[in-house]
Amino acid sequence: MRRLPDWPARLAAAIALGRLTPFAWGQWDCCAAAAALVAAQTGGTVDLTRPFRWTTRAGATRTMRRYLGGERSGDALLEATVAARLAELGLAVVAPARAQRGDPVLLAPAPPWGMALGVVDLTGRSALTAATPQGWASARCSGVLPNQPPTTPTGGERR
Repeated sequence: MRRLPDWPARLAAAIALGRLTPFAWGQWDCCAAAAALVAAQTGGTVDLTRPFRWTTRAGATRTMRRYLGGERSGDALLEATVAARLAELGLAVVAPARAQRGDPVLLAPAPPWGMALGVVDLTGRSALTAATPQGWASARCSGVLPNQPPTTPTGGERR
């Protein structure tokens, strides 16, 4: 993922704006938020959500199943969809423990919503997601995809 030279400032501004945006399925959920945070860093050159449209949780499930052509559900469905979309975009994958600032990541399940797509914050220690109707959530990066195959894309220069 090729980032703009000022990507940290862009990511910080996008996170600040995102914190003010109310949750809405398909408009500002975990996928839309992660896509917006990646777009802020890349100038919009990476679109994680393009083929996807939904307005409810059930609609998200239907859309992802159609995209994959299968009957997966829950966390496995989100994980497979993210992995397939990243591969489609030509993004390399790295082990979750190697995820760095600004990288999209899958966060370990957090009841009652399950796994969520997020982005590693600027500290590099937590990941943020708009995964719940209650607003932004964060998780320690050590909780990213435990005992799962990697689905995190590499980035450009991060330091």
